[in-house]
Amino acid sequence: MSRRNRAKKFEPKRSQTMGIRFTPEERFLLVIRAAKLDMSVSEYIRSFALTGRVTVNKAANDVPNEVIFELNKIGTNLNQIARVMNKGAGPPPDLSRLCRSIERYILEQITNGAPPR
Repeated sequence: MSRRNRAKKFEPKRSQTMGIRFTPEERFLLVIRAAKLDMSVSEYIRSFALTGRVTVNKAANDVPNEVIFELNKIGTNLNQIARVMNKGAGPPPDLSRLCRSIERYILEQITNGAPPR
């Protein structure tokens, strides 16, 4: 069941904000992990920060295995890039643009063409 169709529990209004900065790669991973669990990035971060874990709704994990396989391959490639950068090489000149393109593509796959939230 998607997050939009769940019965809403009473929750107090969240009126406090905190600013936090991420690298493009960290943001990319958070967006992907949250989308895989049918959560907003805010829900994902809040859940992990407050409880130390993220509860997975098994019904929400309807991402095709092919997409998960591709995500794993992309993650492996990003880790290889990070390793090279940690050895002193600078980032590839178009890394941020590439991450945004990958993020858009993956979100389209996960949401079956629906616009990302």
